[in-house]
Parts: sequence; C-alpha cells; structure tokens
Amino acid sequence: MSLLAVIQGITEFLPISSSGHLAITSKLMGLNDNALLVAVILHAGSLFSIIAVYYKEIMKLLTINKNMLPKLLVAIIPIGLVGVAFEMFHLSDMLFSNMFIVAAGLYATSFLLLFGMSTANNNSTEFESITYKNAVIIGLMQCIAILPGISRSGTTISTALKINIKREAAAAFSFMIALPVIAAACILKLSIYIYHLHKHQIPDNQTIAASILFTGFLVSAITGFISLKFLIFTIKKGKLNAFAYYCITLGTLIIIWQIFLIKH
Repeated sequence: MSLLAVIQGITEFLPISSSGHLAITSKLMGLNDNALLVAVILHAGSLFSIIAVYYKEIMKLLTINKNMLPKLLVAIIPIGLVGVAFEMFHLSDMLFSNMFIVAAGLYATSFLLLFGMSTANNNSTEFESITYKNAVIIGLMQCIAILPGISRSGTTISTALKINIKREAAAAFSFMIALPVIAAACILKLSIYIYHLHKHQIPDNQTIAASILFTGFLVSAITGFISLKFLIFTIKKGKLNAFAYYCITLGTLIIIWQIFLIKH
C-alpha cells in the first residue's frame, strides 16, 4: 500500500502518467478488486495535495476570479463525458491490462512534452486572461489522457503552453481542472467498490484495515505535495524535457519486457 501511495503521489502530478505507472505496478503485483478502494484513497491524497498547494488560487476563484469558473467547467465537461463512456463500455480494464498500449501512451506523452516546450519561451497569457476557446482546446486535449501512459498534467500543460499561456498559468489551470476530475474519479470508483461489496464480490479476507488506508492517504498526500511543488519549479525553469526522455526510456523498457514474456 505504501509503495502504491508513493507511486501515486509522485506520478499523479509529474508529467510521466500516474495511470501508466499504476498499470505497470498492478501488472507486477497482481492487484485484486480491492484496487478500487486503494485507488480512491490514493486519489484522495492527491486531491488534498492540490488543495494544499493552490489554496490561495482556489480562494481567489471563489471570490475575486469567479469569471474563471465557467471556463474551468467548459474544460472539464469533455473528460467527464469520455470518462463515463469508458466505464459504461468497460474499456479501462482492457486498455490498462495491455502493456503495449501503456508504452505507446508514454511515447505520446514524451512527444507532447517536447512539442509544448518547443514554443514556451514567449508565452504571455495570464491565468485570468484564459479564454473559453483556450479552455475548450485544453479540455478536449485532456480527453486523450484517459488512455494509460498519457499524462494528464503533461497533456494539459503542454497544450496550454502551445496556445500561448504563461508557464505558471498553464500549471495553475491544469491543476484547477484536475480538482473536480480527480474528485469525480474518486466518487465513481468508490461507487463501483460499494456495488461490488454489496454484491459480495469482494471476499472478507481481502478487506483492508482502516489504519493501512489512512497511511496510504497520508503518504500519497505528502509525496503529492512535494512532487507538485517540484513540477511547478520545473515548469518555471522550462525544463520538462527530462520527463519526456524518461517516458521514452520507460516505454522502451516495457516493450522489451513484454517481448521477453512472449518469447518465454
């Protein structure tokens, strides 16, 4: 649980795909249905991290910058619709269990990061000046991050940089729209877990102690806070290339791993 919490905390915010890393970990560890409850707890920790880092910006949204709220909503709607469709047609299980798809997603993330940073030097649009058009573009691009291996933060931040939004504003907008997205994911996964529990599909001997769940939440929140702070610092310096090269390397290692398994 602690290992998963660390992985979640670090990869949820760094542009290296938390979904890809958790898919790899799940494959290696053979997680059971309790993974739903674990995912809820770990995502709740990530949610707390965003609130802790962007507390002042969130308060401004609710008081001074209320005009930004509809724009955030516009950016969230596409991923909401796609997320519901994925669950309805049970696409998640199929995609997340295929390591070649995860590898392809990591390659896509590396391309997006390099693509976004290639024109990020003269960006001028502040957070308060983000338009509905900007929000729609970022929201639509965020939809592809539902695929394993494609980083949500990497996709949204790179897209924002490409459409002339300042680095700090790109990060802020990305994580402002992450708040309801992660919250919705928690509610959805918790609902599915409760349904499975009600149907007695989760054996009693697989339940997890509350103390372990709390530890997972705490570790996820702390590591998430640190990784988010680090990412903001990195974005200000304009040095996302290292994450792109990491994704390329990890994707290549996954392909080698899967080819080895096929041959043996």
